[in-house]
Amino acid sequence: MKKVTKLPNLMETAMTTEELIEILPVALTPNHMMELFGLSRQTAYDLWELPDFPGFRVGVRKLVTCEALLRYMKFPSVVKQAVALREVI
Repeated sequence: MKKVTKLPNLMETAMTTEELIEILPVALTPNHMMELFGLSRQTAYDLWELPDFPGFRVGVRKLVTCEALLRYMKFPSVVKQAVALREVI
């Protein structure tokens, strides 16, 4: 299994989900999400506030499995929901 230190920006790559699962860490942090999807820090953390987000906590760390995040982020309305949530709070 090949792992990389610099994560690709998924908005600029044509990799398949299977290829991404091979190179990405098993558990991703909000910082990984910022790098992968080009999200702001606030939007990455706002996703955790959505009721259907597949993230979990280990102590104080917020994590999400790579596979669950890739499946979740395939829906284009997800980032819009996070932005809308930030405007409400």
